[in-house]
Amino acid sequence: ILTGDSITHGPPHCSSAPWPQAIAERNPALCVENVAWGGIMSMSLYRPANFKGGDITLPLPRPEDIGGDYVCVLIGTNDAMAISQTEEHTDVAYASPIPGPGPCRLPPDWREKCRPSEALYEESLGKLVRAYKEQGAEVAVATVPMLGEATTEEFNEKQKVRRSPYLTCKALGDAARRVCAREGCSVLPLFECMEHSALQLQRPPNKWSPQTFMGRMTATGMQQQRAAEAGQLLPWEDLGAEKTRAEFLFDLVHFNEHGGALHAALVQTWLDSQIAA
Repeated sequence: ILTGDSITHGPPHCSSAPWPQAIAERNPALCVENVAWGGIMSMSLYRPANFKGGDITLPLPRPEDIGGDYVCVLIGTNDAMAISQTEEHTDVAYASPIPGPGPCRLPPDWREKCRPSEALYEESLGKLVRAYKEQGAEVAVATVPMLGEATTEEFNEKQKVRRSPYLTCKALGDAARRVCAREGCSVLPLFECMEHSALQLQRPPNKWSPQTFMGRMTATGMQQQRAAEAGQLLPWEDLGAEKTRAEFLFDLVHFNEHGGALHAALVQTWLDSQIAA
């Protein structure tokens, strides 16, 4: 079971390199299921029936209803963005109505009912992992991937950011490690691998902000559409202007081929160790 948000869900509905497909192709003896949804956060992945995807109830099963021998969890990117950006932008990005099936929505009273936070992330992830473990599954949890490439405490309030996204992702990764220690799960050090690479950059890092992300997502989507209309396949790594391309994330949030390969390698290494055991 590969479960999480749009980074796991992948195309055609979500723009991100399809690393779950690589896992499925690499393991033909296993039935690989993708249990993910765009825009979903930790609390909605645990209890999808309590949230909407667009204007429909999220059509995902509860972890108790899935089973599975091996489960890889990659969740927290949307939690991290909601924690790092202003509440007003969270209203627009995660709580505004969307007609028809669409990304996971927060309820109108999200500030009182399920405000994204490190504490809620740790609590929800713990419940999610425990539910899978109670079904007999071996579980691995990836630390939350970076937003952009900056490895600093600094942030620009004028860009609708209220906390360093680097510190937010790092804190959520620490929470994931605590959950794994308590529940007896494996840790996939995705954040740490990305951080190591970012610290080696010989150029200024690409910095995430809600505005930068939305701008890149829109621009790269249009670029993909033009390529498709011309009958061309455009690699994720070739999206955007060459001088502004990030190493792992084509829009500073979603995987390009390099990011997908990194995470797939972590998942496959863990899976090989479990099967060998």
